[in-house]
This record gives sequence, structure tokens and C-alpha cells, in this order.
Amino acid sequence: MVFTERYFYNEREDLLYEEAYEGLPEALAYCDHCGFAIYSENDALVLNGSGDIIHIDCWEEYMTEHMFDFAKRASEIEC
Repeated sequence: MVFTERYFYNEREDLLYEEAYEGLPEALAYCDHCGFAIYSENDALVLNGSGDIIHIDCWEEYMTEHMFDFAKRASEIEC
């Protein structure tokens, strides 16, 4: 059996669905950015503004894609 964060491929056809998942780690949450499972609190960020839960490793890409959720252009500020 091959386990990934999204699915498993079971080479044994006689293995029941429940048996195939026995012993696998349980996901704490699923990343709101990439969609893959998060298995440890140490690997997760909870974002203050949105409440999104993401992998720490997804932060840079998430931040780039959501830049204007966190900041605005200086030209948009009235003086």
C-alpha cells in the first residue's frame, strides 16, 4: 500500500477499506492553501485575520497570492 497525504493505493484487493486506513496518522486539519492534510500543530499556521489554517511551508506562496488581504498600496491612502 502506498500512502500519500491525499489518498492511498491498495495493491491488495482483499484488504477491507477500514483495514487499509488502520494505523495511518489522523489529519488535524486540511491546508486552506494547498488542500493537503496537516498532521502536526507544529506544521500549521492559523492566520489571525481570516482564520485560515495552512502549512508553515505554504506561507510564502499564500502570502504572495493574498498580499492585498494584508496590505494596501500607499497610493490608496488618503493623506
